[in-house]
Amino acid sequence: MKILVVLNSLTIGGAENYTVGLMNQFVSNGHHVKLIVLANELSLKDRLSSMVELLVLPRKHKLDYGVLWQLRKEVKSDTYDAIISSYVIYQKLAMIFANSKVVTFYPIHSTIPRTWQDSVIRKLIFKIKNKNEVFLTSIDSQTKYFINKYNLSSKYFEQILNGVDTDYFTICQDCFDKETFLSKIGVPSGNKVILMVAGFREEKRHIDAFLAFKLLHSSYKKVSLVCVGNNNLTSKNHLESFIREKKIGNVILLSASEAGEVRNYYWSCDLFTLTSNKVETFSISALEALACGKPCVLTNIGGASDFITEMNNGSIVKPNDIESIKSGWSKVLNNLNSFNKDKIREKVVQNYSIQTSAKQYIELIKRKKT
Repeated sequence: MKILVVLNSLTIGGAENYTVGLMNQFVSNGHHVKLIVLANELSLKDRLSSMVELLVLPRKHKLDYGVLWQLRKEVKSDTYDAIISSYVIYQKLAMIFANSKVVTFYPIHSTIPRTWQDSVIRKLIFKIKNKNEVFLTSIDSQTKYFINKYNLSSKYFEQILNGVDTDYFTICQDCFDKETFLSKIGVPSGNKVILMVAGFREEKRHIDAFLAFKLLHSSYKKVSLVCVGNNNLTSKNHLESFIREKKIGNVILLSASEAGEVRNYYWSCDLFTLTSNKVETFSISALEALACGKPCVLTNIGGASDFITEMNNGSIVKPNDIESIKSGWSKVLNNLNSFNKDKIREKVVQNYSIQTSAKQYIELIKRKKT
């Protein structure tokens, strides 16, 4: 099969990590994949298989008619069996009056809209769905939310569970020097490490993490919080100012460009955390951390409770609750020896592998083409 994938960027993020793993799996199974990226943010390029054809069409402004035209030409070439696009609006604008019959999949990587404007736009997009378009959800609760909120039929959606590349995200390799790596990024020797991998966006609630960490640090001194985000330097600078203002020590913020290979951070941490209060659906970064054998402390958002079992592979805490987040971290840190990294990983291998996701995609493409 020949598959076209359209991404807004190729930077560190759940949707991007997932899609890279998906494309790599497609080409390893003998399919041809072309990736169009609509920005020059290419932090994950090194993880992309050399067999994936890459075309970067960076937009000069939000609505770039030249880029829309190039995307339209690519789709109208009629050489593709399917299109997977993470940017619904851009895809639909590019294909106005094009009469393309190529089956087009829109994976929905967030559930609760950030703003009322986002909610209105999403409702409009659902209402103007074409016959060849498929909206993809990742968990039952997400599908039910859309059906109820926007008064839609279940036929609007197909569902494929998120997956991660469990051949790539593994238990820490013996050749990896954890101490040297942590020293290079500024973590004091002997400190436990709480890791957060999330874009520097308001709904990720880094500020809640910082305040919870300040509470934790009052009783648990030998610990550092490492946050790996995207390349939104404006938000990063704002968060750094907040840390200085509140005099919170042992917090390290890294943009995607500064961080480099994200797997090294999973290997180096003692626990992984997310403190989101909305949008989060079925966290790819949490699955990656679990695949590396690390316990997770996640706010009870989206599908977190579907794959976190209390004190078996982590803990679920309350969103927007600083004390709850701090207590969850403390509980896991004080019981690190009770977690079995192989069992933590095995649950992901059995239920959330990218190999299974890719297989389900191909089966769905074949079914929708007939």
